[in-house]
Amino acid sequence: MPHKIPAFPVLLNASCIPLRGGARLASINAIGDLSHTLETLLDGLTPELRAKHPNTLNLAQRCAERLSEQVDQVSRGSPVTRAQNLINELEYTHALITGNNPPPPVDIKPEPVPTPSPDTNEKSVAPPKEQVRVRADLLNRMISNAGEIGIYRARLEQHNNNLKFNLDELTQTVIRLNEQLRKMNVETEAQMRHRRGEDTPDERMSQDDEIDKQKRELDPLELDRFSTIQLLSRTLSETANDLLNIKSLLGEQYKEMETLLIQHARISNDLQDGLLRTRMVPFSQTVRRFQTLIRQTANVVGKKAELEVVGAEGEMDRNILERMVAPLEHILRNAVGHGIETPEKRRLAGKNEIGKITIIISREGNEVLIEVKDDGGGLNLQAIRNRAIENKLLKPGVHMEDNDLMQLILEPGFSTAEKVTQVSGRGVGTDVAVNEVKQIGGSLEISSKFGYGTSFLIRLPFTLAITQALLVMLGEEIYAVPHATMEGIVRISSQELGDCIAGKLPGYKYADHNYPVRYLGLLLGIANDVPPEGQRTFPLLLVRSGEHRVAIRVDHIIGHSQI
Repeated sequence: MPHKIPAFPVLLNASCIPLRGGARLASINAIGDLSHTLETLLDGLTPELRAKHPNTLNLAQRCAERLSEQVDQVSRGSPVTRAQNLINELEYTHALITGNNPPPPVDIKPEPVPTPSPDTNEKSVAPPKEQVRVRADLLNRMISNAGEIGIYRARLEQHNNNLKFNLDELTQTVIRLNEQLRKMNVETEAQMRHRRGEDTPDERMSQDDEIDKQKRELDPLELDRFSTIQLLSRTLSETANDLLNIKSLLGEQYKEMETLLIQHARISNDLQDGLLRTRMVPFSQTVRRFQTLIRQTANVVGKKAELEVVGAEGEMDRNILERMVAPLEHILRNAVGHGIETPEKRRLAGKNEIGKITIIISREGNEVLIEVKDDGGGLNLQAIRNRAIENKLLKPGVHMEDNDLMQLILEPGFSTAEKVTQVSGRGVGTDVAVNEVKQIGGSLEISSKFGYGTSFLIRLPFTLAITQALLVMLGEEIYAVPHATMEGIVRISSQELGDCIAGKLPGYKYADHNYPVRYLGLLLGIANDVPPEGQRTFPLLLVRSGEHRVAIRVDHIIGHSQI
């Protein structure tokens, strides 16, 4: 069955509603009054009434054209003229249709458009910029292509650096060749003098002085006595000079290539940043959703809670924000269900009856930090320990640090709730949330103080389009380690490394943290942890994942790259 297109007045009436609301919201009364009056006329216009009043369609079309002109005036930043004549005609037609027998409309001259003064022009608001809609998949493909351009540029820079290294090697080769040719010429001249029996008694003279004297005493007619070796040496000297000229030309081309790469890097970085900004959205667009969630959850469990967001104007990658909505909702739901106490308990503890949950958005390097904290009762570590023993995650009597004990709440099926409710108790959700964070390339840290609240710190990459990484060498293989997981790069002595492997030292200490030393080849199961002999220092990558830290030893560090 073919789709039936609505009549023009129906379509126009549907478009008047958002236009009227938007105009009222923006305080553009000229558009709001005209669209409101037109909407009033079209609301009560039935097909029978349209047949009795055929001029209504013409009037609606004129109003639509006038509204279009007013919208164009807004887009240009010009003052919007009021269409009072059309408004009066609409009111008259509406009264006529409803049977109120109104008097004929009085023509009112349009209000003169005020001419802005020079001062007004300086203070006038700039017209809004034009906007276009682009499909998300097309935008993502463009961002990926921009990232590939940056990666190829990095490879070109690496090849250009290799060219510079080879040019330096060529320079040293030409210098060595000239030195060898000079020595060969000296030896050839000495042997020629010896065959001619022209040795002088003064044999203590240096070979260079003898050659100079030979050149002064040599008659032009004796040039035919030069051997083939001498001719070859002269030819090799000319070849060495040609190589030096080629080296100079290659050096100039290298400098031109370096200049072009610098310009290309500037343009490609601007292009990449511009495309990435198109995918950035403010975190504030999810605040209302989170506020509604907290209010509904608090009503279900009989508690009082409010949400405060700090840094909501901060921008995030749209894809990352969309994937983080569900994990954040679960964390907020748990903050209300587990963290915030009942109003009676909060009054006894000297707290406000309304619990406070805070979301703090900040930026740290190439990472976006989202901290969710509450002023509730905090994590009950004893209850976590008891439940871990019940679930056979921890043996009785085994000591575990508080930070490691807090991580158990991220295990699948783990919950300290006494009974199952609609909000919590099943132990499902927290593990899914942390897995989603890890899939994005982020990490989750938990800190809590009993009686004062709990904090969840989520570290996320700024964008998923390009990853900044460090290229390292392991044997003959190259691996890339993301910068977001590294806290530093250090070198450890062979003696200290041996003590760490033997267990004499617990690890490498850096910034008041202890990093157990592990070999990357051993972690990947492709090599044994046997340091090569004769090497004095070894590179270490200080890596952190949540509260866990480790120093990873690699064979060599290549350098920075974009992936």
